[in-house]
Amino acid sequence: MTSATITLRIKYWLRWREIIHDSNSMNKIINRKVGLLACVTLVMAMLTACSPDNMEAPNCHIVGRMTYQGHPIGVKGSGQSPLTGSTRLELWQAGFGKEAAQTVNVAQDGTFSTYVYPGKVRLITIPGVGPWQNADTLRISVDGDIHVDYEVTPYAIITDDVYSFDAETKQLTATCHVSVVDPEAQIRAIGLLVNDRQFVDLGNQKTSITTNSKDEEVTLTINLEELASHPALYARLYVKTDKGNDPAYTTKPYHIW
Repeated sequence: MTSATITLRIKYWLRWREIIHDSNSMNKIINRKVGLLACVTLVMAMLTACSPDNMEAPNCHIVGRMTYQGHPIGVKGSGQSPLTGSTRLELWQAGFGKEAAQTVNVAQDGTFSTYVYPGKVRLITIPGVGPWQNADTLRISVDGDIHVDYEVTPYAIITDDVYSFDAETKQLTATCHVSVVDPEAQIRAIGLLVNDRQFVDLGNQKTSITTNSKDEEVTLTINLEELASHPALYARLYVKTDKGNDPAYTTKPYHIW
C-alpha cells in the first residue's frame, strides 16, 4: 500500500467522523426541542382542564318573583318587540373565574329563573329598568334549589283587575284598583291593551284604550269588533307614571277568546 493510498484513507476516515459527530449533535438538538414542546403541551392541557369553560354547569336553580308587599309586579314582555326590550336584573357570584354580571330576564308575570353555583349570590336591579325604584341588593346563600321574592317599591301598581266580555257587542270591560306608591309620582296613563298573543305590552298590542284618571277605581271599555277575525285575543292593564321608564302591568293576561 502506497503512502498516497494511506493518506487518502485517513482523509476519508476523518470526514466520516465529522459526519457522525454532526448527526449526533443534530439529534441532541431535535430531542431537546421535542422535550420542550412536550412540556409546553402538558402545561397547556393542565391549564385548559382547569379553566372556567371546562367547569361543570351550575346546578342550583333560583326561581323568584318581583314583589311589593308580597304581591307580584307585572312587567313588559321579554323583548319580543324592538320597542320593548326586556326587564332585567344583574346577578353577581364570586369565586368562579373573573367576576362579571349575569343578566337575568324578568318574565311579564314578574317571575325570573336562573342557575348558579352553590355559594353567595347578589341580585341587583338596574337603574332605569323596571317600573320600580332602585332597590337594595338581594343577597342569597345558595346550597340547592331556592325560591325567593325580590321586594321592590314600584312607582304605582294595579291590583284587583277584573275583566268581562260581551260576545254580542264585542265589548271588553276591565276594572282595577290603581295605587300610587311613590308620593312624588304622578299618573300619566292607565291603559287596557289587547293582543293576539299572550305577550301583551305597549310594544306588543293590536289595539288599546287609555285614561289619565286619578281615581283609584278605574273602568275601561274597548270594542273588539275589528279584531273578530283573530283566532285568539288577550288583554292586560298597565299604569305609567312620570317616574321611571317602564309601566307596571297586571301579571296574567286575560284570555278574551
